[in-house]
Amino acid sequence: MRKSIHLLRLAAATLLLAWGGCSENNDPEIEGGGNEEPKKDPVTYTITLGETSEKGASVKVVPSDDKATYYCGIHTEASLLGIPDQTLLKQLAALENLSDRLHTGAGEFTITEKLVPVTSYKIVVADYDGKEFTGALAMSEPFAVEPPAAPAAFAFELKEISYNKATIDIVPVAAEVPYFAEVKEVTTCDAMTDDAIITEILNLYGSMASWFTYTGPQTISSDTDFGELTPDTEYYVLAFGYADGAAATELNKFKFKTDPEGDPTANSFTFEATGITARTASVKVTPSVKSVRYVWDVITDANYKKYDGNIRNYLVDYIQSEISPTFPTPEDVIAIIGVRGDEEHDYDHLTPATTYYLWAVCVDASGNPTAEPAVSTPFTTHEAVLSKATATVEFDKYYDGSQLYAIDNTKYKNYNNKAYLPAKIVHSAEAVKWYTLFTGTDVSDTSIYTDEILLRNLISQGSVGNEERFFALPWNELSYFIAVAEDADGNYGPIFRKGLTPDPANVSPISDLGFEVPSAKQQSAPIVLHAAPLRNR
Repeated sequence: MRKSIHLLRLAAATLLLAWGGCSENNDPEIEGGGNEEPKKDPVTYTITLGETSEKGASVKVVPSDDKATYYCGIHTEASLLGIPDQTLLKQLAALENLSDRLHTGAGEFTITEKLVPVTSYKIVVADYDGKEFTGALAMSEPFAVEPPAAPAAFAFELKEISYNKATIDIVPVAAEVPYFAEVKEVTTCDAMTDDAIITEILNLYGSMASWFTYTGPQTISSDTDFGELTPDTEYYVLAFGYADGAAATELNKFKFKTDPEGDPTANSFTFEATGITARTASVKVTPSVKSVRYVWDVITDANYKKYDGNIRNYLVDYIQSEISPTFPTPEDVIAIIGVRGDEEHDYDHLTPATTYYLWAVCVDASGNPTAEPAVSTPFTTHEAVLSKATATVEFDKYYDGSQLYAIDNTKYKNYNNKAYLPAKIVHSAEAVKWYTLFTGTDVSDTSIYTDEILLRNLISQGSVGNEERFFALPWNELSYFIAVAEDADGNYGPIFRKGLTPDPANVSPISDLGFEVPSAKQQSAPIVLHAAPLRNR
């Protein structure tokens, strides 16, 4: 028995030796002794699609292994639907030009291939080990090529451009079709749809739209068609065909940009005042940098001293004096009174024997100075010469306008409930021009309403050259008639003033009227006391 056990142990030991011995934990060692290479992770690919067209697509491929080789090509999405990966790889392996489509490492390249618009495609990348495809596949998101745009209905060419002007040639494809051409800022247009832009333009011209169309090749410019432009600003030329009261083509756009404004700090002004009389002067303001925006005018010596020669402070009040319901902000005011380039103006209501300065300041869109103000040397108007030329408003009767209205409520509609006053304008032989004005302001106080104030109002608001006038006056209210005559030398005669308060009890009978009564218009004007900025009056 003991011998048998011994023999069994011996056999077991022999068998273990045949297996190569025992490990420390008595587990048999795996055959091969750990000399086998570890398996690699599958290569992954990142695909970034670039520009696409009917001629192909640009693509960027980044493999997780920068030494990896791979196929990259374009396939229709329909050809990939339902096909097993192995079948796809067999198809790729059978390609005659496979070697031309193999790439190694990260790369950006263009795949040249004819693509059909509105067809869905994918970029396919397949890992290749030099002999065969390994089975690793990657695909891009689907993409499609846009169909080519229809031929444009218009061709545009920018011929000239500056800081505030442009000249553009427009050639329509259909030379016989009328079309609109407008120039508008890009920021305005980009906030609107094309249909909204077309509608706005058609509504602007309404029933007169056909009068404002062009036909055939045209050259449009700031000087003749769309006015001055803003420096350093993008604009569109907008064009569309027009027929039967509606757009006949899609809206075509051509973008251009004006040159930037010059440096205000590098600018200087020159001033010139000529033709100076008691109340007139012809002035010129010339900036050295034509593109700068600036505000300018004259200022009396008294005002100049009042502001201690500080035109910056004067400018603030000057702009504020122009604020109104129509122009409620400084930006609105500057949009009107701000200018660029050379300026000329003929002043015709300066004050006699008064010293003036011309001034100019470069400003931004809000009226803030962008450079130091410039002031001219002073000039002084001449002493006034009282002319012998005279003009008067003569009348002696007034009538009940309601009676005239009852005769013909169309012709005499403006006289209803008013006094009808026919008047003759009598002027002397020396008068070459005469002015008349009717006002509801009591101008009898000459210390307040001086001749100079009334003269300014007559020149700026009065009717010129009438031989007779027909007034519609409110009952029981004071109305004033003023007049003045000007002689051949530009001198003015005495100011005529005459008041009247029509009383219904004192009307003359309309049977006295031996003529047909013309239609009256709004004729009363308030007398302006304050001296508003002179250039804007």
